[in-house]
Amino acid sequence: MYGISVLEDAPVVTRKHSLLRLHRLLHSICTFVATELHKPGAYLFPVRVFLAVGWLRACGEKLLDPWWLNGTKLTAFLTYQTATGTVVFPFYQQLIDTLLLPHVAALSWIVLVGQLLVGMGMAIGLCTRGALLGGLFMNANFLLAGRPDPNAFYLIIQAMLLLEKADRVLSLDNVWAYIRKRGHLTQLKMLLARPLVGQVLSAGYTVGFAAIAVYAFVHITTFAPAASVKDPAAVLCVLAHVGMALSLITFVRRTSPALVPFEHTSRRVVAGQAYAAAGAQDFGSVISKADEAAEQAVADALQRGDSLKGQRRGQHQKIVLNHSRNAP
Repeated sequence: MYGISVLEDAPVVTRKHSLLRLHRLLHSICTFVATELHKPGAYLFPVRVFLAVGWLRACGEKLLDPWWLNGTKLTAFLTYQTATGTVVFPFYQQLIDTLLLPHVAALSWIVLVGQLLVGMGMAIGLCTRGALLGGLFMNANFLLAGRPDPNAFYLIIQAMLLLEKADRVLSLDNVWAYIRKRGHLTQLKMLLARPLVGQVLSAGYTVGFAAIAVYAFVHITTFAPAASVKDPAAVLCVLAHVGMALSLITFVRRTSPALVPFEHTSRRVVAGQAYAAAGAQDFGSVISKADEAAEQAVADALQRGDSLKGQRRGQHQKIVLNHSRNAP
C-alpha cells in the first residue's frame, strides 16, 4: 500500500519539476530580454526587424511570381532599363550586357535566395553583419541599375545599423557570444581592434567614398530638384557624401581621444576666485595665483585625457592577453 501511494504521487512530483524548469526557463528568457533592451542600441532592434520584413516580403513576392522564377521578368526589367538610358554608368551598362543578361535565369534565383537569407539573418540576428553587407550589395546593384527608390533609403539605414553594431541586441549572434564567453577573439578581430588598423581603414573608406562621389557627379544628367531624385548618379553622389562623412567621423574618433572638458579654467573666473580668497592682498599677486591655477587646471585636464588613452590601450592589451591565455 505504501508503494502504491508513492507511485500515485510520482506524476505530481514530475509535474512540479517540469513547472519549476519551465519557470526557470521563462525567468532566464525575461532576464535576457530585459538586459538586452537596456543596451544603448536597443532602439535599433525595431528598425532591424522592419528591414527584415521588407526583404522577406520582396522574396515572397518573387517566389509566387512564375515570370520571375524563369527569368522573364528580370530580363524585361534589365532590357527596359538599358533601352531607356536609365543606367547612367557605362561600366554597369557593360556589366548588364556581358554578364547579367546572358545568365538571367540563374541571377533570378540568386536574387531570390539572397533576399531570403538577408531577411532571415536580420530577423533572427544570425550573421547580422553579413546580412547587412549582403543587403547593401543588392541595394547598390539595384541603384546602379536605375532604381534609386527605395534602395537609397535602405542603403542609409543598413549602413547605420552596420556602424552601430545592431547585432548586439536581441540576436543569435549575441547568444553565441555569451556561449563563447566573449573572450575568444579571432586573429582578424584582434587585428581590426588595433587603433592604427582602424585609422587606416577609416581613411581608406573616406578616400574611396570621395572617389565614388566624384565619379557619380560626373555622370549626373540633371540638377533639377524635381528630377534629380530619380537620377541614380545624383542619388549615388549624395550617398557617397554621407558615407564619406561617416567614415570621416570614424577616423576622427579613432585618431583623437574624447576631449575631457575642464571646468573654471578661464583666467577671469580663476582670478575672481583667487581675489575673493586673497582678501586684502594686492591685485598683482592675485593675477599670478590665477595664472598658476589656470595652468594647473589645464595640466590636470590634459593628464585626464592621457589617462583615457592609457585606459583604451590597457583594455586592448588585456584583450590580447586573454586571447593568448585561452589559445590552444
